[in-house]
Amino acid sequence: ITVDASPIYFESWVQLTFESPFEKTAADRFYTRNFLLYRLADWIALGPQLELTYQLNHEKEVQGLPIGGHLEFRHGENNRLSFFLGYDTDELPNSDGIAGRVTFVHDW
Repeated sequence: ITVDASPIYFESWVQLTFESPFEKTAADRFYTRNFLLYRLADWIALGPQLELTYQLNHEKEVQGLPIGGHLEFRHGENNRLSFFLGYDTDELPNSDGIAGRVTFVHDW
């Protein structure tokens, strides 16, 4: 889902994965990534991002909840380069809690 009401931009990704029909011990998951950006100029935007991964079967629990900042650069025709840096509020074993992602998107 994308909403572009310049200078505000919202994007939401939603995924459902069902692996348990193929393996009984596998996890079925709901995942969403949401960010709200403010365009400082035509080529740069900044705002918050939240991601959620939730296990739908077995333990039925939050498996990840990173919250942080999102920085996006636009370059050329239909190219976006995004950076996310945040902290995963759901403490995982052997993790320092830092979450991050670099994403390149080209729109056709």
